[in-house]
Amino acid sequence: MKSMVESKQSNLDWLKKRCPIRPKKWHTEKVLRINEIENYRFYSRNSTKTYRGIISPLDIKGIQYAYAYNDESDITWIDLLNNLKRFKDIRHSNMTHEELIEHAQSDYNESRTVSKFGSLYFTTTGQHRMTLCKFLDLEKVTVQINEYTFDQEKFNAY
Repeated sequence: MKSMVESKQSNLDWLKKRCPIRPKKWHTEKVLRINEIENYRFYSRNSTKTYRGIISPLDIKGIQYAYAYNDESDITWIDLLNNLKRFKDIRHSNMTHEELIEHAQSDYNESRTVSKFGSLYFTTTGQHRMTLCKFLDLEKVTVQINEYTFDQEKFNAY
């Protein structure tokens, strides 16, 4: 049974006890929504490429699961980490640093998937694992990528 102190401990504080996490500028940056991408409406939904690729977790700028986290208010990456709905499962399992890295890199029950708009990535599945990848300072991670093409013709016509 969890103690009252442990249940009130933030996910970030819990993670810091297992991993060397130093404050980074991006920790307090806003988690973007896809509709906040500059010229978002000019990315075509009809010409999407889907493939597996390797990305840097630092290139992830937001989530495409906004209704659960940042649909109505702005949040930072620390806010997201502290409010991740499935993170309680990780905390209950009491993983070591190495096990956290292995978990973050796994496909678990579903692939980690991102949407790519230009050079920006947004998680669409695996939010807690992808957020962990960022906080664990993983350099590269293999993901499923749905890449949206910028419609330059439509943009020019506008």
